[in-house]
Amino acid sequence: MINKFPAWIKIGGDFLTFIAGSINVIGLLGFEHQAISHLTGVSSFIGFEVAKGN
Repeated sequence: MINKFPAWIKIGGDFLTFIAGSINVIGLLGFEHQAISHLTGVSSFIGFEVAKGN
């Protein structure tokens, strides 16, 4: 069992998470406020609304 992953796995996972979140927000802002995916799209929408103060 691996107790600690190499740094490149953490960096790669963070990068992929950032890209997925960016795509969700772009979709939310650009395509009539439609979430791109199920859970992450809804999470992005909630974060966007909280940032706007709604």
